[in-house]
Amino acid sequence: MRNLLLLVVVCCFFSCNKESIRISGKIEGVGDSKIELKLNTKSEKSKTILSDVQLKDGAFDAFIENVKPPFKMTLVVDAEKEYDIWIFRYGKFNFEIDKKELVIVNNSFENTEYDRILRKYQKAYMDSLAEKISWVQTHKSEENLCEEDEGKLFKYRKEIKKAVTLRKKSILSTYRKEPQNPIAMALIFDEFENLTSWQKEECLKNASKYFSDCAVNWQLKN
Repeated sequence: MRNLLLLVVVCCFFSCNKESIRISGKIEGVGDSKIELKLNTKSEKSKTILSDVQLKDGAFDAFIENVKPPFKMTLVVDAEKEYDIWIFRYGKFNFEIDKKELVIVNNSFENTEYDRILRKYQKAYMDSLAEKISWVQTHKSEENLCEEDEGKLFKYRKEIKKAVTLRKKSILSTYRKEPQNPIAMALIFDEFENLTSWQKEECLKNASKYFSDCAVNWQLKN
């Protein structure tokens, strides 16, 4: 009887643990500070998950409950800097933000795969246009461009628009193969502003179908 009771307690413990998220993190260049964890929506609303989390020598440890993955979490440091982190499942996560403000999640297959796919599409469509994108950003607001630069601006914008469209098509293709996959959901969530109205409707319907009680569904619809 005693052993059975112990087994029930252990099972309950692990059951509860499966529905919670533990996050430990390290932010380089930050000392003792406060951070806030929140959910941002596509209409710029937000919901606080945890507030006044203490950073000690740039490190913190926190538990998140009553928020079902997947979701895109925003970490706010001292109400100033913001960093986005995808949480794909319950469990333990460790991440770091380096001096270049790059977010690295150390123990998540899902985050590694998500980053791999993004790098793949970045390399395929955007990297070769880096100099042209920089040139457009520098000159797009200038008045009285010479005729040659006007032509260059038009040409570069056309090339960039085509690359962005091709990248979007690849993300849509990946998403449509497995709309129930949290990684695919994350990819389309981040591409949402570039979708057409009917593509957005498709995304919202699938979110309701496969992620109805997940935070990402709330983030899309609010």
